[in-house]
Amino acid sequence: MLDTAIAQVHQYELYTAKPFEHANDARKVIDRTMPELAKANREQVLALLAEGSSLEDAVAQFDTAEIFEEWYEDTQNQLENLTD
Repeated sequence: MLDTAIAQVHQYELYTAKPFEHANDARKVIDRTMPELAKANREQVLALLAEGSSLEDAVAQFDTAEIFEEWYEDTQNQLENLTD
């Protein structure tokens, strides 16, 4: 097993993120924003289901390019403001 691992390390190009100022804070933003949005959207979907909406209709309200763009822009703004 160790021989295989060593061979792979020498044979493959490994990926690692280059360090940069505020890297830990950037990782926290990236790790936090999508789960927070998903949790909030799920709560709204559950509320819509409780009101009688179908799952398809409830989810469709949050499965849009506009919602994604809003998340993307918000995440980008948070990352850009880490230097402030």
